[in-house]
Amino acid sequence: MKRLAEQGRLVLCGPFADRTGGMTVIRAASLAEAEAVAAADPLVASGMEDCEIREWIITGGEGRPLEGH
Repeated sequence: MKRLAEQGRLVLCGPFADRTGGMTVIRAASLAEAEAVAAADPLVASGMEDCEIREWIITGGEGRPLEGH
């Protein structure tokens, strides 16, 4: 996570309240880039954790994309 934060890719992360897993949101230019980031994660690469990648369309409070997205 520190590496992702230093690269400016980390948006947010944390565990679910019921401790059944967690979520990490990153900035990526493409699905391939997001897959490469996930594959480089030591826990994912070792098979200790799995990863589901989903595109998320960020919208503002009125359904408009936020500036810069």
